[in-house]
Amino acid sequence: EVTQQLSELSASFEDDLQMLRGHAVEPAICQLEGWESANLLDCCGEERLRSWLQDCQRNADHLVGKAAQFALQWSELQAGVQREEDSPADAVATAAEGRLGAAVALMQ
Repeated sequence: EVTQQLSELSASFEDDLQMLRGHAVEPAICQLEGWESANLLDCCGEERLRSWLQDCQRNADHLVGKAAQFALQWSELQAGVQREEDSPADAVATAAEGRLGAAVALMQ
């Protein structure tokens, strides 16, 4: 859902900038700010908005990558738990003893 929203935001970004560019700021506000004239895009800052969009895209890509990584790790964990549950009880003890023995050997 988030990637779809970001995709829609990216697709409409240039149109959104044009809409901001098309709305003039009231002369009284321009006078208060010391501007001769301005539009809403001038107030927001086009470069700032473009940078924000790039940051959003980069962060979304990072989060999607992390979600895929965690999904893979979760699948591997579930598969390992299922193998342990499916193996006979004495095999589990033997495997655990083997891992414990290896750990003790590493510590020596």
